[in-house]
Formats: sequence, structure tokens, C-alpha cells
Amino acid sequence: MSNSGKSFRKFLLLWSSQFVSAIGNGLTAFGLKSLNTEVTYVLQNNPQ
Repeated sequence: MSNSGKSFRKFLLLWSSQFVSAIGNGLTAFGLKSLNTEVTYVLQNNPQ
């Protein structure tokens, strides 16, 4: 394999890992915002 082929393979590995990381960060942020909204709603509408 040529040197440029090895470099491109490394690039694809790094790019794909960063892509998966970004997807995970987005899902985590969405989940935390949803949880925060649900907890806030329950606390505000809970008769005591």
C-alpha cells in the first residue's frame, strides 16, 4: 500500500471515530434536555 493510501486510511479512521463521537454527544444532549424538561414539568405540576 502506498504512503498516501495509509494516510487516507488513518484519516478515515479518525474521521469516523469523530463522527460517532459527535452523534453520541448529540444523543446525550437530547436525552439530558428531555429529562430536564420532564422533571421540571413534574415538579411544577405535582400537587402537594
